[in-house]
Amino acid sequence: MGKSIFGAMVSLFLLSLVAVWINMSFIQYGVMEPLRSAHLLLAMLGMGFFLVQFVLSSRIKWIERGFGLDKMLWYHRWFGRVATGFLFLHFSLVLALDFSRGTAPILDGHRAYGLAALGIILVTASVASLHKWMGLRYETWKGIHLVNYVAFPLALVHIMLNPAQRGAPVWGGFAFAYAFLIAYRIYMIYVLRKNPYVVVGVTSENSDTWTLRFAGRPLKYLPGQFLHVQLHRRDGVSSSHPFTISSSPTEKLLGITPKASGDFTSTIGETEIGDQAYIDAPYGVFSFLRVPENRPLVFIAGGIGITPFLSMLRYMRDRQIDREVYLFWGNRTENNLFSRGELAKMEEQLPRLKVILVMSGQPDWVGKEGHIDLDLLTGYLGDLSPMEFFLCGPPPMTRAIEKQLADYGVSRAQVHREVFEL
Repeated sequence: MGKSIFGAMVSLFLLSLVAVWINMSFIQYGVMEPLRSAHLLLAMLGMGFFLVQFVLSSRIKWIERGFGLDKMLWYHRWFGRVATGFLFLHFSLVLALDFSRGTAPILDGHRAYGLAALGIILVTASVASLHKWMGLRYETWKGIHLVNYVAFPLALVHIMLNPAQRGAPVWGGFAFAYAFLIAYRIYMIYVLRKNPYVVVGVTSENSDTWTLRFAGRPLKYLPGQFLHVQLHRRDGVSSSHPFTISSSPTEKLLGITPKASGDFTSTIGETEIGDQAYIDAPYGVFSFLRVPENRPLVFIAGGIGITPFLSMLRYMRDRQIDREVYLFWGNRTENNLFSRGELAKMEEQLPRLKVILVMSGQPDWVGKEGHIDLDLLTGYLGDLSPMEFFLCGPPPMTRAIEKQLADYGVSRAQVHREVFEL
């Protein structure tokens, strides 16, 4: 529902920009100045897409519920790239307009602001696309990314100082919307800081995985959803990081189970009981409660991607939900496993649960070896068409399985995934 409403709002917004452009072009410029009209349209659309990508990154829950984390991030990146393209073309047409009049480009006051904004946007867009190749830390990448919050007001100042645009109400609307988003984010920070959680448990699950448990205000969430957390430890407050909630809504304490895979997660084991945590939740649409009750469930996890399924299975166990469930969990070796005893006990408590552990790098493994693929699934399940598939793991794994399921004929609507790589 949120996705369709948001899509309609964005479409109406962009159509309104085109209508304003038509009005301004014909009234202010006339039809004989196509370059000037074109660069105005590119500026409006570029700023429009730029503004929408701020909306997508502001964690407005009713919007996120319609998309899910992976699609929200995809749209955020796509809108950012489109905005960058439009604004760069706007700059190019401004130069072309100068040359068409036989004058050299002039760097006056309002153009300096515009050039500064465009420079920031190009740098942040490049970093967003190449941060993995550049080997940037998450915190560094995010800090550079946040500079866009400076670029947008610089672009607005550039527009407002242009005598031809100063009185246009559309730019006042942009400024108001941007100010509202900033106020919303500041308010959310205030709310989270006013209601902190406290770390009450730090448990080592294996050599590089820990479970943190938090006590605080009751939180309503679906099994499989995720949260954003900032840890307030001795070295200060961390950046905000997303983690799947590994606890069940039936439990009193809130839990996450991160694996050491980056600069922040490698320090999770240093968290101490009594540390504070600022938790923004819940988010996500990855939950078996959102699919028909009469369909068998197939959970496919890769490595730490087991965490949402632990939440769902713990919920089923505590609520005594009788559903046909198959859990395929792929790892390199059994040293990567955790909660193994709990899963074995769940198989006894939930008669229609079957757990299949798959190892890709352990020759002496007595169970299933290799990777989770279509042959393995059909070998255990037979006909896949009546089942609902939930995938969580490394993106290459989820993409490969998605393609295999599509080639088999499984409907896209039956395949649900959670991407935990930003």
